[in-house]
Amino acid sequence: MKPSTIIKRLQLVASIAALATLTGCINFDPIQETTTFHVLGQASRGSVDPIELRVAIRDTHLMDFLNNSQVVELSGTSEVRYLSQHRWAGALDSMISQVVASELEASVSGLYATAGDSAEADLNVDITILQFCLTDTSGVSVSMEYRIVDADTRSAVAEGRVSRSIEDAGSSTSRRVSRLESALRDAVKEMAESAL
Repeated sequence: MKPSTIIKRLQLVASIAALATLTGCINFDPIQETTTFHVLGQASRGSVDPIELRVAIRDTHLMDFLNNSQVVELSGTSEVRYLSQHRWAGALDSMISQVVASELEASVSGLYATAGDSAEADLNVDITILQFCLTDTSGVSVSMEYRIVDADTRSAVAEGRVSRSIEDAGSSTSRRVSRLESALRDAVKEMAESAL
């Protein structure tokens, strides 16, 4: 290849690079991540002394439409939107189990709760989360069914359904997610009052 051809090609490449830079086609700024990751149940748990009752949150089942990494918004009565810029930082069922265990301990004196199976548990709690959503009216909605089983006899001690909604939970999604946890804690308190 002739030196003049090489020089012409280098000039062409340099011209294209300069033009791309000047027109903004090449962006050297760092990429800004706009996804927000949310957690639940970050409140510290104190010690339980003396322990009178051991409870295991054995299973937390999510309805299929909730079982994903995105925060869910319910629109009307039957439309669901997944908020792609707002995701759960971990497995939602595990985070809910931790919140339930924490709130049971706070609500019932002498109760020690753990998320997951425990050979030492007196009672096992199975939970089905029916709704755990933001609403299109700037609110939140939580609904869950529970079944409490005696660990020794395997007989049901209590079962029921509790629901909590908070309207006007705030305009920001992060604020509404925080209120979602508050609604869950209120539902767990109601469960504890009626069943334990």
